[in-house]
Amino acid sequence: MTAGNISARLAMKLVQRVALLKPPMIQEKPEVVKVTCGDLVSLECRVAGTPQIHVRWTKDGIELHSSRKHHLCYENNLSSLHIQSSQLEDSGEYLFEATNSVGSCSCKVMLVVLAIELLCSFNSNYVLISKLTNIQACTATFIAKIGGDPIPSVKWMKGKWRQITPGGRISIEQKGQNAKLEIREVTKSDSGNYRCVATNKHGEIECTQLSFTSQAKVCTCYQTDEVSRVDVSAFYSSYNNMLYLVLSQKLS
Repeated sequence: MTAGNISARLAMKLVQRVALLKPPMIQEKPEVVKVTCGDLVSLECRVAGTPQIHVRWTKDGIELHSSRKHHLCYENNLSSLHIQSSQLEDSGEYLFEATNSVGSCSCKVMLVVLAIELLCSFNSNYVLISKLTNIQACTATFIAKIGGDPIPSVKWMKGKWRQITPGGRISIEQKGQNAKLEIREVTKSDSGNYRCVATNKHGEIECTQLSFTSQAKVCTCYQTDEVSRVDVSAFYSSYNNMLYLVLSQKLS
């Protein structure tokens, strides 16, 4: 075999070897992942390329490693980032990078963590009507703490379909992550179930975590000849994720 033939064969092998080399290429990736606060998060990207690919995930310029909070896995060209018990601060943009000796590629995945925590509290204000009569007016206050990026807008619902609008005895406020529904001088007609619905460009979610600071409050109206008692109570039903406000009046 001549020197020319040997050189030609070596050149052919080199061409074939180079042809097998491919820079990383992302084949599958999510654009936006939405979860509820407390849920397990899975961000996955599938890549292809040769030779061996090295991958990494970063958030806010900080590389993530497996820990009690994060678990990273790379098998069969599928890179996964799992976040245990997601919190509001986990929301944001995650950068995935894949690199080998030929080249590199990257993509961004947006994680949106939505959460609603509904708290119910009762307070009372004394109003002097006359020298002989003191009426204690009860106010039911619902405070919803919401989260998401961007901050969701909130609407309050009573029952299945009725949206509550401000006016008269009812006021509605939203400041940042705090939304408040206030019903003044509550009456028996205010009894029912109340829901808080949060919406942003990524979707809509109803309250799923409910608690209240006071389960019952007794409002007493002092008059000259009788005492009227209005019992205001609240209870949470885990069956349908509803908070029920119940008012009943007793004469004594």
